[in-house]
Amino acid sequence: MLSCSSSNTTEDLHRRHRKWVGPSGHNVITVSLYGHSQFRSVQDAVDSIPRNNSMGVVIKIGPGFY
Repeated sequence: MLSCSSSNTTEDLHRRHRKWVGPSGHNVITVSLYGHSQFRSVQDAVDSIPRNNSMGVVIKIGPGFY
């Protein structure tokens, strides 16, 4: 007689997977053609965000053609 047990119970899945932790803090970056901001191009603003960033980032873009 064969006994079949599943090792993928809900409890096992919770032990194997780490809980997702959201961003720790936030950063607001502003872009404007008229010099009233941190950057004058959207690409420069995006490039300023570090690869290993752990913060939420909001990029505020002023009106204009970029």
